[in-house]
Amino acid sequence: MPKFLKRMQSFSNVAPSSIAVATLPVTKKYHKVLLRLRHDTSGSGGAAGTLMTQANMLTHIAEIRLRVTSLSFGTQTLWELSGADFIKCINNFYNIDSAAGVLPLIFGCPYWNNPAIEDYFSLGTLDLTNVEIEVKFDSTVVGPELVGFAYEYSGPNEPLGRFLKYQYTNLSNTATGWIEEPDLPVVGNGIGLKALHLSTNAIDEVELRSNGEVVHEDLAEFRPVLLDLNAFRTDGRTEDANYTHLDLAGNNAADVFNMSNVRDFRAKFNRTGTGAFRCITETVIGNAA
Repeated sequence: MPKFLKRMQSFSNVAPSSIAVATLPVTKKYHKVLLRLRHDTSGSGGAAGTLMTQANMLTHIAEIRLRVTSLSFGTQTLWELSGADFIKCINNFYNIDSAAGVLPLIFGCPYWNNPAIEDYFSLGTLDLTNVEIEVKFDSTVVGPELVGFAYEYSGPNEPLGRFLKYQYTNLSNTATGWIEEPDLPVVGNGIGLKALHLSTNAIDEVELRSNGEVVHEDLAEFRPVLLDLNAFRTDGRTEDANYTHLDLAGNNAADVFNMSNVRDFRAKFNRTGTGAFRCITETVIGNAA
């Protein structure tokens, strides 16, 4: 189905320490949104309107959120990640192309083995009453500028179906060795588990249990191999040296873990370091039972 790239409505409140907000009309289905970000670098020898590099984005984008509202379920936050976690765990990890000043927000992820699945995961809005994209800037950015363009399908709109939800959970440990987390937001009716990303590289072994049964075990040495094997039909994966990535389903949507009937899910990590870190969860809402 043909798609067209069109300018979005203007973002409001584009300023330091502020949350810039723009809405998407709920009359179309969307494959992606492209953001252009610029800032003022005249204080360091540059100029106003300079395109942000990815390093600038890692510093100045404090958070990215995607919120949707429906008469049936109210308002849900489908994406809520720091700018750094979004860029490193979503865009860079899945080899989503970027450029100076450009931050892609991809709904129909291109890494799925079947192109039809890519379209299926795009953002349908037929059953929604509001869609908001929020970009929170940090306090140190000077003269931020933000515009967005939406890549929309030319055909009929569709309801929100299967869609990837990104969240984070703060974790910490004071001693090395095994820690267990029983409360990750990955279970429930119509939910599937796609991937986990941890904002630390100080993890050796991982064990995941569902209803008391071990469903995944690995070692640090296995992960780069597993990531490539599970994504061999596309560009593979790009790991961040400061993160631990567990791409459980790879490129195959059929391998997403069905969490609808899971009463107890526990993630265990064998930590070789101590301190605070985040667990970024990729889940599929509207997952087939």
